[in-house]
Amino acid sequence: MKRLVTLASGQFGDMSLDALCALAKEMGYEGVELATHAHFDVQMALHEPGYIQEVRNTLNHYGLQCQAISAHLTGQCVCDTWMSVLMVLHLPLLQAIPRGFVPGQSKR
Repeated sequence: MKRLVTLASGQFGDMSLDALCALAKEMGYEGVELATHAHFDVQMALHEPGYIQEVRNTLNHYGLQCQAISAHLTGQCVCDTWMSVLMVLHLPLLQAIPRGFVPGQSKR
């Protein structure tokens, strides 16, 4: 099965979606993975009529596709080396998780 060669948009958060798409096309990408912290506003997608079509129109203008939306920066911590500052930032969140909680399983 052929897979698209796509560019993750998150590291280009200082660019508009239009500028990002122009760059991605120029670089030979077939699509983009839109980051929710940069190029895809979930709240606008939910509440603003026409927002999703506007995003699609921009992608179509450059002949690009979007088959993934990235939300990991909003909800997780990813790093190569443990830093004590991470514990300070995430300890309140970790303490709020009930003991024995397993993601994807509900306790009854």
